Amino acid sequence: MDKLLKEHNLGAYLTITADEHLNEYLGVSDQRVKFLTGFTGSFGIAVTCEKNALFTDSRYFIQAKNELKNYELKKYGIDLLDEYINRNILVKRVGLNPRHYSKKYITELSDKLKKYDIEIVFILEDLVDKLFENKPKRIFNKIYSIENYTLKFFYRKNFEYLQYKGDYKKFMMFDLPDDALICGKTYTEKLEEVRKFINDDEELIITEMDTICWLFNLRGSDIKYNPLFYGYACITKKEAKIFCEAELSLKNIEIKKYNHFEDYLLNKTNKFVVSNSCNAYIDSILTNHKYTDQIRNLQTQKSKEELEGFNLAYILEGIALTKLFTWINTVYGTLTEKDIALKLEEFRSKFIGYKFPSFESIVGSGPNSAIIHYSAGDRIIKKDEIVLLDVGSNYMFGTTDTSRTLFIGNPCNKISKYYTKILKGQLRAINQTYPKKINGCIIDALTRLDLWNNNENYGHASGHGVGHFLCVHENPPTLSQNLRSIILENQIFSIEPGFYQEDEFGIRLENLVVSQKNYGDFLKLVDITYVPYQLNMIDMSLLTQEEIININRHNTVVREKILPFIQDNTEREYLLRNTECIE
Repeated sequence: MDKLLKEHNLGAYLTITADEHLNEYLGVSDQRVKFLTGFTGSFGIAVTCEKNALFTDSRYFIQAKNELKNYELKKYGIDLLDEYINRNILVKRVGLNPRHYSKKYITELSDKLKKYDIEIVFILEDLVDKLFENKPKRIFNKIYSIENYTLKFFYRKNFEYLQYKGDYKKFMMFDLPDDALICGKTYTEKLEEVRKFINDDEELIITEMDTICWLFNLRGSDIKYNPLFYGYACITKKEAKIFCEAELSLKNIEIKKYNHFEDYLLNKTNKFVVSNSCNAYIDSILTNHKYTDQIRNLQTQKSKEELEGFNLAYILEGIALTKLFTWINTVYGTLTEKDIALKLEEFRSKFIGYKFPSFESIVGSGPNSAIIHYSAGDRIIKKDEIVLLDVGSNYMFGTTDTSRTLFIGNPCNKISKYYTKILKGQLRAINQTYPKKINGCIIDALTRLDLWNNNENYGHASGHGVGHFLCVHENPPTLSQNLRSIILENQIFSIEPGFYQEDEFGIRLENLVVSQKNYGDFLKLVDITYVPYQLNMIDMSLLTQEEIININRHNTVVREKILPFIQDNTEREYLLRNTECIE
């Protein structure tokens, strides 16, 4: 890399965990930060210069400290990237690949570096790729449609497998016809809606893979844990094109090669409308364009059919997790963290419509629970210890993301106190009503109050949007102190406060909610996570009467949704014990 820096007359080269679509999760061909530094987290910026450093956020501080090789850890947002670059370069030119950054990010960084007379240089042939021997090729797997599947099919098939002989409709959120599609609308109907946002002389560009999947009711498997395929889309009032590699045939849709997209744009003089965002290189070659978030909002505001799919997904997930929690409490002492992740996959794999996890299962026991994004390892699950699970599923009809913190045995007062604080913050956020278009940072603050009152905090956002059999992190919305994100009606997002003491323990509770219309101009949040808490972890003396009522309401819903499908006596006993009415 030193040689390449000299060839390009650069003082530093920046490498970020991203690809041309600005994806959070990356395919095997885009693991450049991992190749350089050893770091495997989903966000990092590697600064390669006289003194190499990796900047990452608080979710990954412990993980990065354990993984980094030849790069010094810097805390993003605490250590300032521009100051670090200025201190550690002689040549005042910083190179980066504009295909991996948004225009907004580059503009903001460029403005900060200008005060040091440092310029940003676009390097179109990525320097890391020149060093990456035997670099894996990009994967282009099969693309498939989900348009012809009905909710009725998945309800009936799963309930037959579960040997439930009653009417599945009594478990549904909505009264929907038998032919209701899991995707809500056909791609032709969605295209009609999208075309309302462009003029006759404009062409819409979509570079976000999950939006293309949503719009055309297509899914793939090009990136692990994500039902996405590499592609771009261009749409006018009369035509639509998808740029992809896999074989695909859709009525009235022109299919072009994935690697022809940039050339297609270079040869066009249209007015362009870009959906939500694109990388800085694409932005640079468009001479007449504007941005819109309207398409993205259509995607994130779920239809009744999509919400119904989430409901079924959480019935199945609740069954699987109830079985898992019972199993952990029965056979601990010989289990490893990896064993738990594998057992959960065994339970889920029997359900019709289950595809794969929505991210790598986080199972952290004892001190490992303090590592926010920890990968399950070989540590044995022991009595009198915490086990933190953050797990998610991709069913064809919905995506899940759930965190629960268990304790094998009876927790000490300290653990109970912090568990209860986290639970109180989650309950407060879920059961509050909000004005329409409330900012997500307000909800974030509500989850933290019990910690703030004791001068404590946690370093991650309190929630994120979740896609419909798409990305487990869907933006918008985001519940964060650092971002301004408006909550819209019928969005699915998480409420996930936590608390972590390094080398001791970590606690996180995560439920998915849907924002629904309440009275007047207000929204309510409806909890769709049918997964029990562990009641003996709660310090009842810290609860208000209102919080007790809210816990009992949650317990009643979980029992009604899950108990009819649990036949094993030990599993029924576990569920009943952890959903009983508390006083």
